[in-house]
Amino acid sequence: MKNNSNLLQRVLNILTTEIKSIFCHNSMVDRIAAMLNYFLLHLVLPRKERFKVKDKKEFDFEPAQTVLEISHIYINLSTDDCFCLAVSQDGRSYSDQLFGFAENILIRIGGGQLIGDMSEFAAKVKKMGDQYKEEQELLADAPEEYLDPIISSLMTDPVILPSSKVTVDRSTIARHLLSDQTDPFNREPLTMDKVKSNEALKLEIDQWIEGKRSAARSKS
Repeated sequence: MKNNSNLLQRVLNILTTEIKSIFCHNSMVDRIAAMLNYFLLHLVLPRKERFKVKDKKEFDFEPAQTVLEISHIYINLSTDDCFCLAVSQDGRSYSDQLFGFAENILIRIGGGQLIGDMSEFAAKVKKMGDQYKEEQELLADAPEEYLDPIISSLMTDPVILPSSKVTVDRSTIARHLLSDQTDPFNREPLTMDKVKSNEALKLEIDQWIEGKRSAARSKS
């Protein structure tokens, strides 16, 4: 059983170190971050008893080992800013206390260097979350034509859908196509290679954002 657990840890570490771009792709990163946060939360808080089983050996379930494995995945992906931001924006499971609880578990089970790594990761996630919140407040009055029509967020990489001609953010349509290979506005078949960058709108949005940032810097 321990061999199976060790093998799983090696596989997860390899996946998140060698091909981390897949896990941090804009169509996947939110889901990956939310999944990790969810499992870590239920392992390190008092409610972790939900995961208890009568015979851990029978099910090859080692909660402490699982906390270690999840922590390693966080650290492997921690160099990617998109991942760190996605962790901070998960409203279901993330809080400023989450990684503090995890560190307490790591201390009890002898997490070694991983304890310090997780502490640094937690600080980075919180800093990026705070910066994102400030940025969102700064850009809260964005013109409607700059907002994604599906999730109403400011577009950073607008693309035009070929059949409906609607402009959406690339990350939004990428996530949609993971479960539904159609244009959400007219149900016509659609794949990512068919969308076209709306370069004119992107330039306009980028200039508007820079103008807001410059104004904020002038005030400060």
